[in-house]
Amino acid sequence: MYLLSIIGKSVFARCICALSIFAVGILIARYFGKEGVGIYVFTMAARRLIFSLSNLGYLSTIVYNFTSDFKMTKNDFLNLLYRVLLLVVFSISFVIVLCHILPNDYVEAYLERIYLISVLVVSLFFLTFSFRVASVLKKTNYINAGEVTVQLSFLTICSSTTFLNFDLNVDNLLLLFFIIELFVAFFLVLLIYHSLPNEKFNRKEIISIKSVFRYSKWVYVSNWVNNLIIDYPVFAMSLAMLPSSAIGVFSRAMTFINLGRSVINPLSTILFPFFRKKESNVLKNFFFSIFITVISLLPVSIFVYVFSKEIISFFYGEEFVSASLYLEIMAPVLFLQPFNVLSNVFLVARGKAKSVSFFSALSLLTLIVCSFSLYFDFGVSAFAISILIQQLTIAFIYLVLVLRTIVHEGLSFNQE
Repeated sequence: MYLLSIIGKSVFARCICALSIFAVGILIARYFGKEGVGIYVFTMAARRLIFSLSNLGYLSTIVYNFTSDFKMTKNDFLNLLYRVLLLVVFSISFVIVLCHILPNDYVEAYLERIYLISVLVVSLFFLTFSFRVASVLKKTNYINAGEVTVQLSFLTICSSTTFLNFDLNVDNLLLLFFIIELFVAFFLVLLIYHSLPNEKFNRKEIISIKSVFRYSKWVYVSNWVNNLIIDYPVFAMSLAMLPSSAIGVFSRAMTFINLGRSVINPLSTILFPFFRKKESNVLKNFFFSIFITVISLLPVSIFVYVFSKEIISFFYGEEFVSASLYLEIMAPVLFLQPFNVLSNVFLVARGKAKSVSFFSALSLLTLIVCSFSLYFDFGVSAFAISILIQQLTIAFIYLVLVLRTIVHEGLSFNQE
C-alpha cells in the first residue's frame, strides 16, 4: 500500500507535468510556428545530451550508494553539492571543447543556441541533484512539488506571451525557464539541508567521484545512450542541415509519443529505491509498476494510431498535418516505452548496469543503421520507422534480461 500511495501521488504529479509540457508545445507551435518549435526542441534536446555526457553518471548513483545502511547527513550533503559544482564547471568546459570538435559551419549556425544550452545545463544539474537527494530520503513530495512548480510556472509564462502579446522570442522563454529551474532547485536544496541530521562521519569514499565512477561508469554509458536514442532524430536532422521547420514538424509527432515517457522517466527515479537489493517485495513492486503503466497507455496508443491526422490538426493546425504520418507509424511506441524504461531501472538497481549499457548501445546502433538505410527511400519517415524497430528490439532484449535476473537471483512474489 505504501508503494501504491507513492505511485498514485507521483503519477498525478507526472500527469500535471506532462500536460503542462504538452500545452507549452502547443502554445509555441501556434505562436512561433514550425521554426520556433524547431529551435525550442533542438535546444532542449541538446541540453539533455550535454547533461548526460558531462555528469559522468554521478547523480544517478547517489541513490544507489545511500541505502538504509548509510543515512545521509548534512556533511554528506555539502560534500555532494561541492562535487556537483565541480561537474557544472566540467560541463561548461565540455561545451567549449565540443565547439572546437564540431564542423565550423554547424557551430556558426547554432552558436546562439550553444550559449543558451550551456546556461540551461547548469539549472538542470542543480534541479536533478535536488531530486536525486530527495529520492534518497524518500521525500517524494519534494520531487512532485518541484516538478509541478517548474512546469506550471513555465506554462503560465508561455500563456502570458501568447495571449497578452508580450514581445518575447523562444530564447527569452528558455532563459525564463532557466530562472524558474534554478529558483526551485535552490529552494529544494535549502529544505533538504535543514531536514538532515548533523552527525559527522568520514564517509567520503561513498560519495567521491573516483569511487562512485567505478559503479557509475556503466550507468553513465546507459543514460547517455538512452538520452541519445530519445533525441537522435533531432541531432540527425540538424547535422544533415535540415531546416528547423522540419525538426519542428517531426517533433510534434514525438511529443505525443513521449507523453508516456514524460510520466515514466521521473517516476522511475522514485521507484529505483524499491527495486534495489535488500529491499522487500521487489518483484511485486516491479510487476505492479509495469502493469499499471502499460495498461494505462495501451488504449492511448490505439487511439493515437486511429486518429493521428485529426489529433495533429486539432492541436497544432493544418501547418503541421504532415506529422500525422510519423505519429501513426510510432503509435505502438507509446506502450512499449513504459516496459523499456522500468526494465532499465530494475536491471540497473539489481546491479546489471554493464549489461544494460551494452544492449542500449546495441539498440542505438540499430536505430542509426535503420535510419540511414531507410532515409533515401522514405525521407524523414525513416526516423519514425527506425524508432519503432529500435523500441521493439530493446523490449525483447530487456524481457530476456529481466527473466534471467529473476531466475538467477531466485526472486519470487512471496518474498518479503
